[in-house]
Amino acid sequence: MLKKVLFISACCLFASCSTGYQSIGLLGGYNHNTLSPGIYEVRFLGNGFTSKQKAKDFTLLRSAEVVLEGGYSYFTIIEKADETSVNTYTSPGWSDTEVKRTGFGKYEVTTDHYGGETSYTTLPAYSYTIRGYKTSPNDYSGIVYDARFVQRSIRTRYELGLPGEGV
Repeated sequence: MLKKVLFISACCLFASCSTGYQSIGLLGGYNHNTLSPGIYEVRFLGNGFTSKQKAKDFTLLRSAEVVLEGGYSYFTIIEKADETSVNTYTSPGWSDTEVKRTGFGKYEVTTDHYGGETSYTTLPAYSYTIRGYKTSPNDYSGIVYDARFVQRSIRTRYELGLPGEGV
């Protein structure tokens, strides 16, 4: 019995936390695919406690780290997709009827209805198709991201520590 209580408590604790910056798992996270040399698809999926802004920031952070791992210093976003979903849950409903005798041949009937509430959970998810560059492209008219700057600024904002700092 104690093990069951501890397990349920641990599940509640984990379920009440937003998705951290982590590889995809039970509570969400990031993943990526290499589409061709220097071109990647990066995804981040948050849970119901993750803000949309945090999910966007973590998608951008993972994009920066993927291009750095690929030997690039800069990147552009070729395509963005908002893959956010909304889950609904409606609790079961039930009724309770009480019959009271109020006199000879007289009855009072009261019926109460419970449950049937609907809750909504937003799961923010974003997908970026990115292109890595060794040097900043001069002929690109959109935003060119400096991967190290993006990595440093987002990791600092969320107090994640920089790679190699042991955090």
